[in-house]
Amino acid sequence: MARYLIVNADDFGMCHSANLAVKNLFESKRIKSTTIITVAPWAKEAVKMIKEDPKLIRAGVHITHTSEWDTYRWRGFLDIKELQDSDRCFFKTTDEALKVDIDLRIKEAKAQIQWAIDQGIEITHLDNHMRTCMDHEEELLKICYEHNWGYRIHAQDGVSDKALEYLKDHDVSVPDYLNYTDGKVVSDNMTYESHAAMYKHMLHVMPEGINEWFSHPALETDELKAIAPDWRIRVNDYRFLMSDEFIETLKEENIQLIGYEDIAIIRGKR
Repeated sequence: MARYLIVNADDFGMCHSANLAVKNLFESKRIKSTTIITVAPWAKEAVKMIKEDPKLIRAGVHITHTSEWDTYRWRGFLDIKELQDSDRCFFKTTDEALKVDIDLRIKEAKAQIQWAIDQGIEITHLDNHMRTCMDHEEELLKICYEHNWGYRIHAQDGVSDKALEYLKDHDVSVPDYLNYTDGKVVSDNMTYESHAAMYKHMLHVMPEGINEWFSHPALETDELKAIAPDWRIRVNDYRFLMSDEFIETLKEENIQLIGYEDIAIIRGKR
């Protein structure tokens, strides 16, 4: 089998700096997939960008139950008290979110999905911000199966037995590998040079099949620096994906960029 790569830009809608980066990457044909944090402050701008060219920007929903930063926060659509901290925003950590009954987490997830549908977005797939449903991923897989959407699964990182069992009996488009590194890459992720070296190595060792990288691209702005402690990583993601060395390495390794909607076609199921 050939080597395929989905580069998914997580956190579309998080802020203006992220939105501009995602739009630039689509226009430059560097990515074919993104997911929106529908509850984030700049989600409406992300929707506007999609509607300007719906064939260009293909988007899924980044199911969210956490709001991890100190001064830039968001809450859910349904105002579920069990999902809120003392600021009436989502919890900052995955561990706190996982203590909430799964029925409430899925109820909020469905509200986020419905918001995207109501905006007129043709959803390609779901993924889960900070893995707040890792104990019951089969519940999100059920939604994807019902709508014929793809789903990001962490096949190499603690997928629940129930989720794996569900995938055996239901055809959901999922990648074969997620952020595959072969276990040998060590990078501080802070300098651009180490960041680029990590990504180039991942391209060199990428296995046959359908791979996904999740990335968090954003432009280097005062806005981003005020929001995100990990702003350097986000800027480096953007710089590498926009670089000539990314495109050149893809060509050297004969790796084809795809989106989630292409998985079923590649596997001969559409």
